[in-house]
Amino acid sequence: MVQEPRVNQGLLRYITSNYTGKAVEVGVGRRPETAAALSRNSFTVVCTDVEPRDTPEDVEFHVDDVRDPDLDIYRDADVVYSLRPPYELHHALADVAAAAHADLLLKPLGSEGTPLDHELVNAEGEALYLVEHG
Repeated sequence: MVQEPRVNQGLLRYITSNYTGKAVEVGVGRRPETAAALSRNSFTVVCTDVEPRDTPEDVEFHVDDVRDPDLDIYRDADVVYSLRPPYELHHALADVAAAAHADLLLKPLGSEGTPLDHELVNAEGEALYLVEHG
């Protein structure tokens, strides 16, 4: 796997080692690089954000608010993930993942915690919060 700038390498390797199929990134913002890297690794990738965002051609995008989600977007996902999500969205992210019967991976902002019942995963030095639903 070629290392690319702006791709969260720990998260990328964790997902490619533990999941197959569909991955949904919530809150992609202006950084679709990790989603694009997953797509190049044979994942079907969907990104969401509350505002329209540019994503690579092979990455599906939907405007969606995780606090009032369109659950069809998340259907058949193996994993839902979010990079540096605001603390106040953690419960909504867990609810969406649970509804999709998908695991949830959160890459927190710095040393920020989470109110969720989770497992702390060390993904090549990256701290990830894992909530299993799948």
